[in-house]
Amino acid sequence: MIVFREALEAGLVTAIIFAYLKKINRQDLYRWGYLGVGLSIVASLGLGYLLYVVYSGLTEMFSRIFEISAGTAAVAVLSYMIVWMASNARKIRGEVEERLDIAVTTGNLVAISAAAFTSVGREGLETVLFLAPFIGGNLPGILVGGFLGVVCVVVLLYLLARRIYQARISSVFKYTSILITVLAAGILFHAMHELVELLEDSGITLGFLSRQAYNLGIPETSLFGEEGLVGGIIHSFTGYMQSAPWLSVICYLAYW
Repeated sequence: MIVFREALEAGLVTAIIFAYLKKINRQDLYRWGYLGVGLSIVASLGLGYLLYVVYSGLTEMFSRIFEISAGTAAVAVLSYMIVWMASNARKIRGEVEERLDIAVTTGNLVAISAAAFTSVGREGLETVLFLAPFIGGNLPGILVGGFLGVVCVVVLLYLLARRIYQARISSVFKYTSILITVLAAGILFHAMHELVELLEDSGITLGFLSRQAYNLGIPETSLFGEEGLVGGIIHSFTGYMQSAPWLSVICYLAYW
């Protein structure tokens, strides 16, 4: 779901770039757009791999610190992006086309690659930030889910290819921003749970905030457990856990 959402936004912006070049009969400049998209994908994969390598070499305690730090950073950055999107969604198409027009007029064709790189790279960064806190979980599941998300977006964009340029991009970003909010709140919920466990293992308690707020009593082997098929999907999407401390619950509610 995470990769699907980010890939969809990246695909829509990329479609704007190529549709505009086609509109002005400059299909010969497609290669500059492809270059920017390709570099942004490589950069995103490289960043994700770097985080995985760093995480793999950490001890259990430092891996928890990594997950907490990554989760907190993700929530901060993504919250900023939500605010930014709210005030800039309607201007995205115009700004992209203006940058392309200047690039073509002045002959600065590298700017076309830069426009594609920043547009797609922003979504790639969001994807890495979203997935970083869960890097210690089911990595094969993340990779398979990510691949399926990209495939679904490619198929969807192909089917809607002729209508994308007329689509209201601002509306798409508006509704996907709601999805970002749900995901960010879930990441915060998960990070605070990890923080409480880390502090308790270090002999530190936060008093009332460390106490268990609820326990659903669901067996770990159940489909609805955090590691189960259904529970795992819900956990990745909302931060759902079978039990959680008050700190997680309060932070989750406060985020909204």
